[in-house]
This record gives sequence, C-alpha cells and structure tokens, in this order.
Amino acid sequence: MKYKAIAFDYSGVITESSGSDFTLKACHILDISQDEFYAVYLKHNHLCNTTEMDWKVFWKILLKEWQREDKEAEFFKYIASDKSDTKYNYELLDLIKKLKVQGYKIGLLSNNSSKLNQKLKDAGIDVLFDEILISGDVGCMKPNIKIFQMLCERLAIKPEELVFIDDFEKNFINSDKVGFTPILYLNMEDLKNKFDQIGIIR
Repeated sequence: MKYKAIAFDYSGVITESSGSDFTLKACHILDISQDEFYAVYLKHNHLCNTTEMDWKVFWKILLKEWQREDKEAEFFKYIASDKSDTKYNYELLDLIKKLKVQGYKIGLLSNNSSKLNQKLKDAGIDVLFDEILISGDVGCMKPNIKIFQMLCERLAIKPEELVFIDDFEKNFINSDKVGFTPILYLNMEDLKNKFDQIGIIR
C-alpha cells in the first residue's frame, strides 16, 4: 500500500461550510472586496492560529486596518450567530470510518485555535483521528513545512506516504518540498474519484 495515512483540514472539509462562505458574508457586512479582506486577514491570521489571542481583539485589529470600526457591532453579532464551523460533513465522517477499517492512519491538520480540541470532543469525533494537529497548539501553521513534517512524525510515516486534503489550495505550496500528495477538496463525489485515481482503498 503506497499511502499509509490520510489527513484532513477542518473548516470546509470536515465541516460543510468553508472559510469562503464566512468571507462572502463578512465582505457584505463590511462593504469591502474579497481581495481587501484576504490582504488584511492573511497578514494577521497567525495571531489567532498560533497564539491564544481573544477573537474580539483579533477582529478589532482587522476592523481598524479596514477602517470599518463603525461596523463592529453588526460584525460581532454575525460572528456570534455563525454556527457553520460545527455543521459537520457526515458523509465524509462515514468515509473516514471506512478508511480506518482499511488500515489507513487518519490525521486532522487545521489552522485554528486550541479551542478546536474541545469542539471535536463535544461532537464526539475526536476519536476518529489518530493524530490531531492544531496550529494553536504548536505555534506554526499551514503552509509552513514544519507543521507537515510534524504531522508525519506523529503519524510515524514518511511524507510520501501521506495524502492531505484541504479546501484552500494555498496550503499546498510546499507539498513538493515536503513530499506528500495534495488533494483539493471540492465535494464528496470529486474526492472519491480522486481517491480512486491514486489507489486509495475505501
């Protein structure tokens, strides 16, 4: 068996809704373009993903840079009501169970705060993963080479034995340097087809 482990991103893969869904709504509320949103967000998101910074403090920094402090109340109300991060892709979770039966090690690799650990436990899905690696726990984030190497070490595999699924293509920029096989997640049908193409038994 060429591949020994399969790892998944969290938002937009394990969950039904992706960061892009959140971004579209946020841009509408703030009246900014997606390019403006990502230019500022990607410059600062390490603050939430590698430290324990309070999310309100994080977003206040961004609102100031976007010059949208006047939108704070409306924006925070939306964030508080957004539950997309816990709407799980149950078809994928069922597939993960089948992959485990086939002998694959299963990993979760997410740019997220340490609080994700509790979300997974509360949902009862933490047990599906042999290793859970969260940027907020280790102080570095995708696409940093180090975090992928760390995942392989924890799974006790060689990088070339890893398949990693993410919905954000930017996280694959170092896949050749590390040696893992990347799969861009679009939907379940596409994922299953890609598994078939590379010989993943399911």
